Amino acid sequence: MYDFYWILITNIASVNATLIIKYSNTNRKCLNH
Repeated sequence: MYDFYWILITNIASVNATLIIKYSNTNRKCLNH
């Protein structure tokens, strides 16, 4: 059970990280324009 929760937490963390990176990248593009 612990392994399942650990994988779930890491997956959510990686998804959040990618979303934050995409959001910051779009913000930079908007600021550059």
